[in-house]
Parts: sequence; structure tokens; C-alpha cells
Amino acid sequence: SQLSHNDAYWNGMLASVLHSVTPASVRHSYMGQTYQLVGYGDSEKVWLLDHMDYLGPMALYDRYKGNTKRYNQIRWMQLNLMAGGAQKAVRRSARPSSFRNTILYYLLFPPDEGRPTDPRKDIPLEFYSPGIGQISSRTSWADSSSWFTYSLSWNNVDHQHADGNQFQLYRKGEWLT
Repeated sequence: SQLSHNDAYWNGMLASVLHSVTPASVRHSYMGQTYQLVGYGDSEKVWLLDHMDYLGPMALYDRYKGNTKRYNQIRWMQLNLMAGGAQKAVRRSARPSSFRNTILYYLLFPPDEGRPTDPRKDIPLEFYSPGIGQISSRTSWADSSSWFTYSLSWNNVDHQHADGNQFQLYRKGEWLT
């Protein structure tokens, strides 16, 4: 099926990514400034890996179709949310294992375009995903906001420890649970 800039699945997926990271970034020893990823158990990495493989083509499609809102949203996410944030964007784009991502970064961030603006103010503070049984609720999108997450999804594959009936609270820059 063709993508549509009104496609509920893709818009919901983007909202879920935004609702999966902490309100503020933290300094990581080798990743640099990085948003932490919500995790419900056996997490090896607590940062968001690069999503250029699917977000890049979607953003380019949106630019072609004139969907400037989602185009800006994806550009901001790719620049700021991925591991290392904006400071490590060039490093992410130059990975020798993925020439496609290098090309997509080049096309997504042309030198004649300004930096993308933070789209989170347009995203609701609450998010519910019935398919994976997750709830996310924030006091705001500000760095100082509090954030409650809850997950009750299926639990029959190894390495999903604590995914059944797990809740977390993030407040004043720290995980309290």
C-alpha cells in the first residue's frame, strides 16, 4: 500500500518513538548527549539506535508530497533522538557498514535547509498502544517534566523479564522505579 501523510500507523509509530525516550538527554561516557530509552527488563542498550533505514525514506516522501510537518518531525528525531544526538549525527551518517544511510542523511539534511524544530509540542502528552499494551503519560515535553510509563504485554519469549505489569516513573532527571 502507498504511504499517506495522514496514515495513522506511521503517525502512531512516530508518536510511540517520541514517547519512548526521556524528557531530557543525559551525558553518556562514549555516546555523548543521549536520550535514554524506556526499557521494561533485559535491556543491553538504553539509547535509541539509528532509525534512518525507514524514517529517511518516509521523510523524503513527505518532502516530495509537501507534508512539511512530518518531514520536520522526522528530521528532528533523526538529528536529536538517536544515540549521540546532534553532536554525533555526522558520525552516525558515516558508518562504513551502511552507505544507504549515508546517502539518506545527505538527502535529509541538505545544506540550504535550516535545522528542524522540536515537534513534541504538537504531540499529546499521553500515549496508549493497545497492540503492545503500553501507556505513557508526561506532565509536559520540557526537560524538567515527570513521566510515567506502564507496560503489560505478552510475555512468552525469553529476555522479556519485567515486561508484565511493569511501571516506571521518571522525575527530575532520574528513574525512580
